[in-house]
Amino acid sequence: MTVEEEVHAAFAAGAPERLADLGGADFLRGREVDLARTSWMPDILGLALAELSAGEPDPAVEDFVVACAAAPVGRKDVPASDYKDAMQALAATALPEELAERCQAVYVRRVADRQDHEVARWVALGAALQIALMHPDLRHALIGVLVRLKVDANPPEFLRRAAKIVGVAHSHWPDSSLAAALDRLTHDTDARDEALFELGMVSLRAGLDADAPGTVDRCFEKARGYFDASLMAREHRPDAFAYSVVLSMLTALRRGDPAEELRQHAAVVQREITVAHVWAPPVKPTWG
Repeated sequence: MTVEEEVHAAFAAGAPERLADLGGADFLRGREVDLARTSWMPDILGLALAELSAGEPDPAVEDFVVACAAAPVGRKDVPASDYKDAMQALAATALPEELAERCQAVYVRRVADRQDHEVARWVALGAALQIALMHPDLRHALIGVLVRLKVDANPPEFLRRAAKIVGVAHSHWPDSSLAAALDRLTHDTDARDEALFELGMVSLRAGLDADAPGTVDRCFEKARGYFDASLMAREHRPDAFAYSVVLSMLTALRRGDPAEELRQHAAVVQREITVAHVWAPPVKPTWG
């Protein structure tokens, strides 16, 4: 009986509620990699993650978690959708520091490997960000990969998702090299609107942090330029449009423009927000 067949038989006998229902850590021990490659990987990982939350984990449980992060993705391997679901669950789990470091090393390696499956790479990129947010000491390797992203050597969809990740990373750990990475991403047609939007957020935050009125105005104007450029790059960007109009309102307030003009700006923002809520799909992370 193969590992796949054994796991299938175990689950067919009744959906296990705990890893103990499958035999505990001994069920995993010595075959963590093989189990991570089965079609039941997300289900077993869910049980393993619950085990992590229960107390001191067995090394076999931690080894299995790392094996899941490193599992090959593809038509003959773990389906991309299964890997995505499993890694989102893993990244949302509070991991012990050492295990988080091991998983982060796997994710960063996958992101840097341009031969890896595209979906696995952008899922790993999002998961690496989640781990870095929960374990800030692990951000350095992620930032190192982000600032070295090459526009001409990566698929367009990966670059688009990467632009959002770079922007979020910059909001937590401002760094000129991350802003430079966003600037490079504007040269990719598919990633351009996202990179421009995130550059707008960079300038907006700079303006909010500034003290001198002149600096504030320059930063806000620069941010509005990025948001407008994002709209030019991809027509349906209600977020970019809203930020652009709000910044116009702030400028108008500082100039002392008539109240009627401000009301007109506010009406435009309200209309765009309403349209976005009506037509937009449920909000999900860009990496999801």
